Amino acid sequence: MGAIPANIESERVQALLTYRILDTPAEGEFDDYARLIAKVCGTEIGAMTLLDSERQWVKAVHGPLAREIPRDHAFCPHTMLQADVLEVPDTLLDPRFAQSTLVVAAPFVRFYAGVALINRAGVALGTLCVFDSKPSRLNATQRRLLVIAAAHITAQLELRRAVLQLLEEKRLAADLRVSVTESNQSQQDLTAMLVHDLKSPLTAVSVNATWLFEDPSLTADQRAAASDIVGASAQLAGMVNDLLDVSRAEDGALIVDRTSVVELAVVAQVAIDRARAASVERGQTLELVVAQPGHCVDADAKILERVVSNLIDNAQKYAPRDSTVRVELSAEGDHEILRVIDQGKGIPAEQRDAVFEKYFQVQQGVAARPSHGLGLAFCRLAIEAHRGTIAVEDQPTGCVFRVSLPCSADLG
Repeated sequence: MGAIPANIESERVQALLTYRILDTPAEGEFDDYARLIAKVCGTEIGAMTLLDSERQWVKAVHGPLAREIPRDHAFCPHTMLQADVLEVPDTLLDPRFAQSTLVVAAPFVRFYAGVALINRAGVALGTLCVFDSKPSRLNATQRRLLVIAAAHITAQLELRRAVLQLLEEKRLAADLRVSVTESNQSQQDLTAMLVHDLKSPLTAVSVNATWLFEDPSLTADQRAAASDIVGASAQLAGMVNDLLDVSRAEDGALIVDRTSVVELAVVAQVAIDRARAASVERGQTLELVVAQPGHCVDADAKILERVVSNLIDNAQKYAPRDSTVRVELSAEGDHEILRVIDQGKGIPAEQRDAVFEKYFQVQQGVAARPSHGLGLAFCRLAIEAHRGTIAVEDQPTGCVFRVSLPCSADLG
C-alpha cells in the first residue's frame, strides 16, 4: 500500500518513538475523539491510528476495528502522503484499497475518510479517520471537524512529549550531578520554549472550532462536536499554562496579585460553568453549595479560577456517571474553606500528600487515579502563594479536596 519515501521514513518513525505512545493502554481523551468523529461523520467506526515501521497501530477506536493492521493493508500510509482529508467514497472502486483485508473481510470497509496527524515539525505520525460498511461522502462541515479534531489530538501529543522531555531533563541533571542553578535554568528555558511552541497550534485549533461552532448550518451533533473541541482546547491550554506556572512558582517567579477582594462563590461559579459541557458528556451533575453569602478572600481571581477548574476537572475524571461533583463553601474561624467533593474511588491515606507532587500517579490497582502530571502541583503552589493550604480530607467514600484561604483583611 501507499509508500512513504524511504529517505524520510526512518526519521519519521524515530520521531514517532519520541512520544512513547505506541502500545500504551487506552486513554479517555483519545477514545472520546474516536467516538466523537464517528458520531459527527455518521459512520460505524472512528479511530486514531499511528504508523510504525511494520504496522498501523490503533491507539483509540470506536467500533469494530482490530488494534493492529499490517502496513500493506492499511489506509493510513496513503492518508499521510497528503495534507488534506483523504476520502474514499467506495473502496471497491479504488484499486489502492479494493484488495485490503479491511475491505474483503470484517469490518468490510466500503467508505473511508482520514486526515494525517502532523506534528509542529511537519512530521506525519498517524491519522484520525472514519470507516463505514456502506459507500458514503462527507460534507464540508464534517471534513472541517475532522481536520480540527486531528489538530487538537496533535496538540495533546505535543504536550505529552513536552512533559516527557522535562522529566528526562530532570533525570539527566540528577545523573550528571550538575549544579542546582544550572539544572533549574536549563529546565526553565526548556519549559518556556515548549510552552511557546504549544500555544500557537492550540490557539489555531480554538479559533477554528469557535468559528465552526458559530456556523448556523450545523446540525445538533456537529454543533455539540464543535463545542466539545472548544472546551477541550481550553482545557489543554490550561494544562500548558500549568506547565509554565509550575516552573515559575518553583523559581519563586509566579506572580500572584492579592490586592483584590474576591468572592469565592463567583470564582466557583465561573469554574463550574466552564466544566458544564464535560459534566453533561459524562452524565454528571455539578452543584455549588454556599453555607452563607460573603465568602471573600484577598486573591488573584484568575489564578483561583484555574485552581478550582483543575480540582473540578480532576473530580469529573474519576467520579462515576450519574453522580454529583459538589463544590462547597464555608468558613472556619478566620479562614474561608472551599471543598471539591466527588464520589469516585478516593485516594489512599498514605498517598494524599504525594498527589500534589509533579507527575505523581496514585497507585491503587484498577481504581488508580492516573495523573496528567501538573494540575494538582499547580494548585498547591498557587494556594501556598495565597498563604493558604490545600489537602485531601478523610471521607468514607469518594474524594474531598479542601482549600483553606485567609479571610479578606477588608472584612476583618
